[in-house]
Amino acid sequence: MDFKKYDLFEKLIDEGKYQDVIDLTKDSKDALDIFYYIIAEMAMMNFDDAIAYLEDNKKILEKANLPFLIDVHKNLLVAKNDVLGLIKAKDYYSELPYHSQEVEEKIKEFDIAVKDVESLIKQQNKTIDFETAKKYILSEDMDELYSSFKYFEDVVFD
Repeated sequence: MDFKKYDLFEKLIDEGKYQDVIDLTKDSKDALDIFYYIIAEMAMMNFDDAIAYLEDNKKILEKANLPFLIDVHKNLLVAKNDVLGLIKAKDYYSELPYHSQEVEEKIKEFDIAVKDVESLIKQQNKTIDFETAKKYILSEDMDELYSSFKYFEDVVFD
């Protein structure tokens, strides 16, 4: 294993030189290079590109580090607020042969992610009026508090 190469990737990521990491890893079939490519795309908020690359290299990544792959895949789909993608990914990973208890636990995390994304989408689509926003600002309910902050943010910054 070429540790110098991975030290370079870490340094470039730390410096925010994500495109350099992408350029250095884009044609590699080495699992760690692929993971660095995906992480760099994520850092640049290029979620569609990262997901496409993950899908294109999924078999390589499964063999290398299935638990990490599941985490990365889930996080990408959450970042995109992609409920359907989360459900499909969970189904895919659930169909794989048993790997480990760790993998089984990570697969279960998809259910939580789906609920979180659905809640976020619901909050993003929820509109409230000024009186409701004033009432919610003192609420202990996180959804109500978020709605209130979102209302005031929209009013103040629009």
